[in-house]
This record gives sequence, C-alpha cells and structure tokens, in this order.
Amino acid sequence: MSKIKIGVVGIRRGGAYVKAFHRSDRSEITAICDLSEHNLAQSAEEIGLPEEACFLDYDKFLETDIDAVVVGTPIPFHEEQVIKALKAGKHIVCEKPMSLPQMKATIDRARELDMLVFACADTLAEAKAIAQ
Repeated sequence: MSKIKIGVVGIRRGGAYVKAFHRSDRSEITAICDLSEHNLAQSAEEIGLPEEACFLDYDKFLETDIDAVVVGTPIPFHEEQVIKALKAGKHIVCEKPMSLPQMKATIDRARELDMLVFACADTLAEAKAIAQ
C-alpha cells in the first residue's frame, strides 16, 4: 500500500503534525510551508526533508503532489487556505474550526469536489450544525 503524501502549512503550530505523520507507516511528509525560513529549515532538518520540499509560497506548495494538507496556520487564514487546497485537489485536516458559516461553505465545496475535510468543532452544537 502506498503512503499518503502529507503537506503541512503553518509549521510552528503544525509541527506536531509533521512529527506524527512522519512517524506513521501509512503517511509521509513530502512538503511543508511557512512564512518563516527558520521554521522551515528546522522542521526539514528534524525529518530529513530536502530544501526543495520547503515552501514560503502557499500556491507553489499546493502545486506539489501531496494528497492532503494539514492547516496549522492562524484561524483567520483557514478559510482561504482550505478552499485553495480543495480546488487544487487536496484533502484537508484543519485542527481549529473556522466560523460556522465558513465551515459549512467549506464542507459544501468539498462535497462538490468529492474531497475529504476533517475539522475539529469546539462544541457539540457546532458539530451538529456542521453535520446537517
């Protein structure tokens, strides 16, 4: 079985995901993206990722052959980054929720594109509303 190719955007917050997916037998980190060259270099060194797999530009990051994007950036950037990733044919893991209307719009878009989105809801009420 081939490994799922994971890309992580937002290395400072998403660093735990880099390590977790790197350790898994079923996935591999093939690209990382951050605004900080220092964060990129440090994370890449920790997992042995080549420099050409490190991106400061999110759009160029999405052009890689990753299967899924882990969004670890600040919440205000989630909606735009998730929608761009879906349009680029990437599945999504988004730890922190967007606003409820943003999440519903994102899930609707994912359904249209037959893509998967995993996002945590802060409350049971949010989870129920998203599920409808």
